[in-house]
Amino acid sequence: LYIDASNTLYAMNRQLDLVRIWTLGSNNFTRTVQTTANISGSLFVAMTGDIYAAHQTSGQVYRWSVSNSSSTVVAATF
Repeated sequence: LYIDASNTLYAMNRQLDLVRIWTLGSNNFTRTVQTTANISGSLFVAMTGDIYAAHQTSGQVYRWSVSNSSSTVVAATF
């Protein structure tokens, strides 16, 4: 769960491997990002709107950019 400076809510659904996004005042999610299987760690959203999530088992950090729906490994912690 993450809330950015604009009060946009980002919620990870680990069972469906996705992040759902709600803008302030919206009752329904406004965007869905399909994530990589088994993302089980933290969720962070940069000021650019890029979403970062950690995979606890592999130690990899993935990024989903606003302009691209596929993920990129940007760091490995192990």
